[in-house]
Amino acid sequence: NKILLSKHPSKYLKLMAKIGVLKIVLPELDACRRVKQDDRYHKWDVFTHCVYTADNSEPDLVLRLAGLLHDIGKPEVRELREMGKGEDVRTTFHKHEMVGARLADKALTRLRYSTTIKEAVLKLVQNHMYHYLGDVYYCTSSEPHCSWKKAAVRTTKIPTECPKCGDKVILKNGWTDSAIRKFIDKMGITRSNLDNLDSIPLFKLRSAERQGNGHKIIPVTDRQKDFQKRIKEVFEAGSAFTVADLAI
Repeated sequence: NKILLSKHPSKYLKLMAKIGVLKIVLPELDACRRVKQDDRYHKWDVFTHCVYTADNSEPDLVLRLAGLLHDIGKPEVRELREMGKGEDVRTTFHKHEMVGARLADKALTRLRYSTTIKEAVLKLVQNHMYHYLGDVYYCTSSEPHCSWKKAAVRTTKIPTECPKCGDKVILKNGWTDSAIRKFIDKMGITRSNLDNLDSIPLFKLRSAERQGNGHKIIPVTDRQKDFQKRIKEVFEAGSAFTVADLAI
């Protein structure tokens, strides 16, 4: 715990791995060493990404544990897939969050963490792969060379034609209000959180994960900002999420 709450946990976790202590204390994390990821999304192997995610999390035990354990399911599900004829082989980790939650449960139980801490960490590990889709403008051209698209949240003026080929542009909708409501209910977001959605533990983990992947230096993307804006809008629409929200 002292290591996790230190200024740079990665310094000591790397030392533990080097001298063989990590393999005894936390073999689930040690198994992530030298597990290569897709270079387009991650600069580091799984182990290095995990310890750097912990570094970029605020010094809270639940957040640091979640950052450290969020990707420990990757070694078990790692696959190399050919995406199509003539295309590069991609490294995938399908459903690693589910495997990771199982392994994290085993590790935290073995290390005798409290039920409260364990449940909070498992919830973050299991849900860290949420993939919010906002509205996107697409070019309708069937030409293979034209694949123009742009997120609506990044568009100041509604496009009527593709700036690349001049063809018609359509808007494809992302998450519906119903999907937003399900997420709110699943993560236990309340009206009291609306003034500071950045403080939601899951969103804090996502920010730390981005900073710990070696490529992305922006902790909060435009897509994430749009997601949080949608959450506020759904709440303001007057939907009741709990008994306390009912008019009667």
